[in-house]
Amino acid sequence: MVALILITDATGDITCDTTTSGVMVNGGVGPDAADDGAVGTVAWSKSVSGRWLNCDPFAIELVAFNVTSGNGYIILDWDTDCEINNSKWLIVRSTQKDSGYEQIAELPARGPLSEYQYIDSLVLPNTTYYYKLGDVSECCGITWHGPVSAIFKGDSARLQAIQYALYFRTPMPSPFKDKVRLEYQLPGWAYNPATPVSMKIYDTGGRLVRVLVDEPQKPGPHTVYWDGKDENGQPISSGSYFCHLKTDGQQIRKLLHIK
Repeated sequence: MVALILITDATGDITCDTTTSGVMVNGGVGPDAADDGAVGTVAWSKSVSGRWLNCDPFAIELVAFNVTSGNGYIILDWDTDCEINNSKWLIVRSTQKDSGYEQIAELPARGPLSEYQYIDSLVLPNTTYYYKLGDVSECCGITWHGPVSAIFKGDSARLQAIQYALYFRTPMPSPFKDKVRLEYQLPGWAYNPATPVSMKIYDTGGRLVRVLVDEPQKPGPHTVYWDGKDENGQPISSGSYFCHLKTDGQQIRKLLHIK
């Protein structure tokens, strides 16, 4: 009988090795002589504490998914037991519970018995955000978990005491076809006045394609959508483009457009 053995070393790293074994699995209890692995249609994973888990070889078992609000940000935490054939995690967000979800991030999978954390700093005060978590299986598509929600609340004095840092989130989706969402955070204290901001799209030759923002804006989170058209309203060609955000500091993000 062939078993896929996942060996966990002292640092928690997992290496894969295929070996032949006559070991049988009874009720999800792994053999004393084996480490993490799978036999037939049963898989097991041994945690640091020595607990054996019974899970399908293609299963991704989420044991916790929580959100908490901080001073100007929302933290997402999730833990997994089984995480077999998982390639990555998708995070989508909306201000409505049942619709309007958009992807804000993706994280690579780490394997069984993993703990994850994502900090969403592009949030507005006194706004409820709903989050869903998608595990992308290498064989079976996407399974969605949630939604869970959180709201950053505070009195006027606390809200004004927030100091923002310059941040330009990875454009989503990537690549994009119809439109792309560009989320960014402008630096400064919440009580500071608006300062000049520009966001411009350039092609790989350095030619200006589109001006998306050219006005003063307040410190804090902002969102802009680009519909993939140039200054004349004409659809752009497929290929790579660069989005240049300039304010008190500057950042550049690469965009990939497909037809």
